[in-house]
Amino acid sequence: MRIMPYRTLENVIDGVVITFADITEHRKLERWWQERDRLHIFAAVVNNAADAIIVHDLNGSVTAWNAAAERLYG
Repeated sequence: MRIMPYRTLENVIDGVVITFADITEHRKLERWWQERDRLHIFAAVVNNAADAIIVHDLNGSVTAWNAAAERLYG
């Protein structure tokens, strides 16, 4: 919402102009970027960790690992 004075050609305030804008999509995109940034930070921490980190799916199959796991286990 934005509120601004309405000015006549004589530069006299003669009312108000209220503008409403739907920012729903903007807010969704903003939240998406914030989540993306958090995931990038988390990925950097995991990739640079000195400890081996291995990700398994529910069937026990290895789906991902970091560099420390590769150094340790080959």
